[in-house]
Amino acid sequence: MDAALPPISPLAPALPGLLRLRYPRHYPWFITFAGLDVVLTWIVLSLGGQELNAVAQLALDLAGIPGMIALKVSAVLIVCVICEYLGRRRPSIGLGVANLAIAANTIPVTLGCLALTQFALVLFQAEFPLR
Repeated sequence: MDAALPPISPLAPALPGLLRLRYPRHYPWFITFAGLDVVLTWIVLSLGGQELNAVAQLALDLAGIPGMIALKVSAVLIVCVICEYLGRRRPSIGLGVANLAIAANTIPVTLGCLALTQFALVLFQAEFPLR
């Protein structure tokens, strides 16, 4: 089964099958959106907003921003392990989970951007009121 995998990088032929990632083009997007989620959440919280995810709010209550970061890193690692596990047994399902992970992380990033846009508009309107 590993022989059917196309080389992903110049190092791929030298790596044993267990070390080759199944979805190397998906993970950077997933990690980027997960990181943006943390950064945008931190910004929104610092401007007086609130965390909408109950589990993340619990992590914030117990350990602050480091707790939220630890929760996100743990979730990212678990999802990547699940994708790799499924990708070796049912590649189409593993790919679907990787795509779903990316899509799911765009939701909090979009909400964070919308919250910051709303905040900026309120500040702009306060500074330059319509007459």
